[in-house]
Amino acid sequence: MLKMILTGLFTSILFYSASLLLYLLDILNAPVFLSVLFLGGVIQSILFIIVLICQYRMLTRLLGSSLLVLVFLTAYEFPLLFYLSAPSYVTASYFAPEEVVEGSGIYSVGVQETRYKKGTSKKYITELMKDEGNEILSITQIDNQIIYGVKNRQLLSWLHLTGEHTPKEMVETVQSYLGTEEDWVATLNRPNTGGDSAGLSLVLSGLYKKGKLDNQLPIAVSAGIDKHGNATKVNSIKEKLQIIEQAGIHVAIMSKKNRDDALKFQKELNSKVEVFFVDDVQDAQRTIEEINKN
Repeated sequence: MLKMILTGLFTSILFYSASLLLYLLDILNAPVFLSVLFLGGVIQSILFIIVLICQYRMLTRLLGSSLLVLVFLTAYEFPLLFYLSAPSYVTASYFAPEEVVEGSGIYSVGVQETRYKKGTSKKYITELMKDEGNEILSITQIDNQIIYGVKNRQLLSWLHLTGEHTPKEMVETVQSYLGTEEDWVATLNRPNTGGDSAGLSLVLSGLYKKGKLDNQLPIAVSAGIDKHGNATKVNSIKEKLQIIEQAGIHVAIMSKKNRDDALKFQKELNSKVEVFFVDDVQDAQRTIEEINKN
């Protein structure tokens, strides 16, 4: 009995994996990928009913376990239909670092992201940005692998199994940590400028405003925070290093979870920005104190 069940599980997973691979390689689009899974489920359902009527117990167990797994996997992939209108390209361009609390010297670093609808060519985007006087820091083609990653992270977010926050959630976390709901905290609730990467800079700005942090130098900060004040990993490190340098800021603070990426891109860009990596808010405070002393 166990052998038949395991065989059924293996059969479904193999069929699903082959279909998923074709999708990730952009050979199948989302509707076709889901249709293949659905059709596989329909065929298995018909076979299951036939063997059930004929009372073939061994085959019933095999097809039953296989069908259950395939139904679950199809349901897991169903949200891909919500991404049919995903853009064809996303560009990252310069967005000036912001000193949210005047005089603090703490600058939040975001990236201006622009999404282009399907059918827009890379050449057109490049020429358009040039005509508008915007320097493209990076341009990313949105393929099935990227869409699939976004879908999975969204599902994990719904289940509260990921540390990533939307800008709104980031603001709520900062307000909870600082114990304040002042309007200035919500100024960086902007989905198109770097997600939750302003979390640590907002907390440090809040501590400066409360008189708990002294800083006399311009410092760029790019890291999220969780409810315990730990510095979390953020995206677009390469673009942010370019923005910090273009803004004339020589010192930056980032999460230790971004250390490898930051060091790699510093070398690639020959960046002169000195980056300090921190674990949490307290570590960032100590680092700022040391920077000012030196």
